[in-house]
Amino acid sequence: MARQKNRFNAIGNDLNSQESHSQDVIWRTALYARLSAENERNNKDSIETQLCILRTYLDGRKEFRIVKEYIDYGYSGTNFKRPAFEEMMEAARDGKVNCIITKDLSRLGRNYLETSNLIETIFPFLGVRYISVNDHFDTLLNHNGNKELEIALKNLVNDMYARDISKRLVVTRKMEQKSGKFIGSNAPYGYKVDELDPMRHYVVDEKAAAVVRQIFEWVLNGVTLRKVSLKLQEQRLRIPAEYYRTGKLYLKENDEPQVWYTGTISGILHNEAYIGNLVQGKRKARLFKGEKQYFTDEDEWIIIRDAHEPIVSKEVFYAVRDMLENKVTSSCFQRDRTKGIAIKPNKYAGLLFCGMCGMKLAYGSTVPEGSAVRRYYFRCDNNYRSGKKRCAGICIQEPILDSIMNQLFGDLLRTFNGDEDRLMEISKQRMEKVLAGYQAEISRFQQKIDVVENESADAYEAYVLGESTREEFSANEEKNRQILRKWKDMLEAKETERDAFASSMNDRIDWMLALDQTSDRPLDADLLRILVTRINLYPGHEVEVIYPFAKPDVFSPEEEDV
Repeated sequence: MARQKNRFNAIGNDLNSQESHSQDVIWRTALYARLSAENERNNKDSIETQLCILRTYLDGRKEFRIVKEYIDYGYSGTNFKRPAFEEMMEAARDGKVNCIITKDLSRLGRNYLETSNLIETIFPFLGVRYISVNDHFDTLLNHNGNKELEIALKNLVNDMYARDISKRLVVTRKMEQKSGKFIGSNAPYGYKVDELDPMRHYVVDEKAAAVVRQIFEWVLNGVTLRKVSLKLQEQRLRIPAEYYRTGKLYLKENDEPQVWYTGTISGILHNEAYIGNLVQGKRKARLFKGEKQYFTDEDEWIIIRDAHEPIVSKEVFYAVRDMLENKVTSSCFQRDRTKGIAIKPNKYAGLLFCGMCGMKLAYGSTVPEGSAVRRYYFRCDNNYRSGKKRCAGICIQEPILDSIMNQLFGDLLRTFNGDEDRLMEISKQRMEKVLAGYQAEISRFQQKIDVVENESADAYEAYVLGESTREEFSANEEKNRQILRKWKDMLEAKETERDAFASSMNDRIDWMLALDQTSDRPLDADLLRILVTRINLYPGHEVEVIYPFAKPDVFSPEEEDV
């Protein structure tokens, strides 16, 4: 049998030492509070209540120094991707925090496996002390099996509670929707929510309702959605989102008119709320699984008819809907003759902008009568949407733009005077020389890190063998940790600098190679993204091109004519 006498138990001695010297340690403490959306009305779990409990717990305990209070509001405990939680864990990994305190285990998390892994593995690995105030749990002090079993059971209960509460919330909300209760936040434009009514029914907001009635009347009389948009702008009406925010129907005298998008207007014209129907359940989310909201099929909607006062009559509503559907059916964009003609991708996507307002240019196409070929063009929709004239003339056909770009690329290629091969060779030689310098510095930093890590390993071995005390090991470990952080930060910075330089030089070489190909290669998306950073279009087909590795160039048709 192996000899047992005088064997050193590093773990056991370490815990005993921590308990006996806990009063001498200054704990860099993070207070963490979390409140999920479903509990936002629960006062006993409010953020301020949680923080008050934590501050009271630390009152008079001089060994704790609060570094920061981390707060996640509206995040489920089943999901550990919470902004404040992730920031706190980063601080723990950097050694800025070595103690985390929560009101109870459920505030840390409600996922059994993840929470247990945090407490049993991650926190000890990072050297972080964890305290749950209401559970009377402290990883520094609690090491008996019964307490650990109690915590494991509580984590399991919290996990089960999260599953149960998610299911109950879904069932409760669905029952409320079927009973005719509005469970959303904002009523549709033209209505307000009666918060004093237990069912939260819609009540007519006469100011906005008058606008809704006017929109229906215009469309019923044959006014197009675009012209409706322009009329609303001419009347200086705020868009619905701004009306919700300010409560003001009209813009101030010096405010810029706001664009009423045709999609917003179409949404109003198709919303059954305006004939008194309450429609809910268009979007769903599985809270426990942390899924984002998604749109449901129409047969899943919950519709309560005649739930509130209508703003327009059913006759007007359905007459307008029929008109809109007929327009779509008869639109030239829906004709059978164009359905089989594929639309090619926009090779200028993300590169082409209006030089007047800065908006991305819209990509469109037409199919002339008797033709089976699409003609593509680009235009600024700012003029179309707002009725302004400042962007008039910002329109160009794709073949004309291609011709201009090929001419500019040819001019740029000629500026190298046939020396592009020499320039590439010089660039490659410079790149190799600079990268060798970076690599030498990186190797030097890595050697420094290896030396410190070897010293730490030797110190730990001496501690385990009983050749040094806990205090000596801790002091040496703290010193080495600071030195390591310094060298690792310098190594990371130098590697980032090297990678950025290499990427820049590779991009430059690719750019010159691509430029050399423009004389015998058709323009495509890949070539354009290598050669060009941005293209600005001005009236009269004036084009400004911004290059990544050359001065900007401008094509002006007037100068070409001269």
